[in-house]
This record gives sequence, C-alpha cells and structure tokens, in this order.
Amino acid sequence: MFGRAKMILSRHMPVAPEHKTIPLAYVFVAVFLLCIFGLCCVKPVVIAGIAVFIVVMWMATLIARRRLNKIASERHEESICTFARSFDCRRIDTRIIRAVYEELQKYLKSDCDHFPIRAADRIDEDLRIDGEDLSDIMYDIAARAGYDMNKTNNNPLYDKVKTIEDLVMFFTHLEKFNRAEPSVPPSHCSPSAPVVGGR
Repeated sequence: MFGRAKMILSRHMPVAPEHKTIPLAYVFVAVFLLCIFGLCCVKPVVIAGIAVFIVVMWMATLIARRRLNKIASERHEESICTFARSFDCRRIDTRIIRAVYEELQKYLKSDCDHFPIRAADRIDEDLRIDGEDLSDIMYDIAARAGYDMNKTNNNPLYDKVKTIEDLVMFFTHLEKFNRAEPSVPPSHCSPSAPVVGGR
C-alpha cells in the first residue's frame, strides 16, 4: 500500500542539529563558582545552605526519575507505532509525529532509557519539561521534519502548547521548507487506518 521508497523517507529523517555550549558560558560558570567559594569562606553557614539545596534538588530529581520509570514500565508494550495511531496520519505529516517522538525520547533518556509518550501527556506536569527546554526541542523537531519556525507568533497554538498532542498540532500550522516531499507513515508501523484521538 505504501511503496518502499516512501518508507525510507520517514526512516532516514535528518538528525537534529547539535547544540554546542558557547565558550562564554564557561566563563560565567567559573565566575559564579568563584563567588560562591568566596562567600563560603566569609560565611561558613552558606555551605550548609548550599548543601541542603543540593540534597533537596537531588531528591527531587530521583523522585521524578523513579516516577517516569514507573510510568514507562506500565507502558512497556507501547511504541512509536502506538503513538502514531493517536493521530490521523492521512491529515498530519508523519515526519512531525516521528520527530516529536524521537526528540522527546532523546530529552528524557537521562531519566528513562525509553519512555513511551502519549498524546495526552502534559509537557510540564507529566514530563517535567520547562519552557526553555521545550523551545530547544521544538527547534530540533522543526529542523528534522522540515518546518519553518520563523513565524511562530502567528501560530494559533503559540504559547498554548500544554500536551504532546498540542505540540504535534503546533507544527501542522507551520510552513514546510519543501512541499514536494510526501508524507509517509513511520517506518515499520502498520499503514492501517489510524485511531484518531486514541490514548
């Protein structure tokens, strides 16, 4: 039903551009650490405060990591194919679906080796992705799927992306860089009729 040549397009989408740390950032970090060290020498009580802060942050990270892994274990039978069937692939460019799924996997990998996302997952509350990180992820998705992020202010979902479904639909309102390429289903997924709105 779908030709092999078309299947390859989805499978071999370009990787997202690598984010390189600006050297100046290292200078700011070094200055910040020196200031902290100097403050600790003057007021030892600061050391205790910093230690408490580090412990609290570590515990919060550990709890969030365990929570994600618990959810992932409950979804162990789900995959990108399950995720793709949550959308109408006849209407939505499946390069968007694949890019969204894979870029979120990349982001969450430090906390969970494989987290099967769902369209209904909340980006902030469920996945703990803040606005700045989400912005970086969105630019990576656009670069991979071939969409222009220069006119996002005109997007009806601008500043309204709350769930993964919102994130996918956000890109459907952007212009493609190359309109000649066809939309194809994610590779190895069945091209059967998708379950619209499935969770």
